[in-house]
Amino acid sequence: MAAEKYEFDVAPSFAEEDRELVLPIVRRLKDLGVSVFYDEDQLVEMWGVDLVEYFSETFSSRARFVLLFGSQHYVSAWARLQRRAAQARALEEHTEYLLPIRIDDTPVPGLLPTIAYLDVRKHTTEVIAQAVVQKLAQHRASFTPTTPIT
Repeated sequence: MAAEKYEFDVAPSFAEEDRELVLPIVRRLKDLGVSVFYDEDQLVEMWGVDLVEYFSETFSSRARFVLLFGSQHYVSAWARLQRRAAQARALEEHTEYLLPIRIDDTPVPGLLPTIAYLDVRKHTTEVIAQAVVQKLAQHRASFTPTTPIT
């Protein structure tokens, strides 16, 4: 059986207010060769399209993993749309798909508190980026982990 093909390795889902915390992680992932869906890189592609459909498709089928950056701000309509699309796919997956990263301790609706997460307050940009690379290495032969996560 052929492996599923994704356009992006990861799609970060975050609130606009948290963009400055997310951007260094996005940049580091790109430096490591990770294909990242980042909305500001897709301005021309998004121009003139129905963003509800666009984000629903992106967060449900175009990326291998969704990096969910949970915070007190992660309650906007757009973040909710992204989260619901990702959670709908997560229900159908038999492996982890949503990879939560905490910015603060605000619970994310629909995300069980028993799900393991990383935390920007405890884990550096490098540790988070290397963790993503290691997760991808489980699914893509071209990725090899270089730094162990402790």
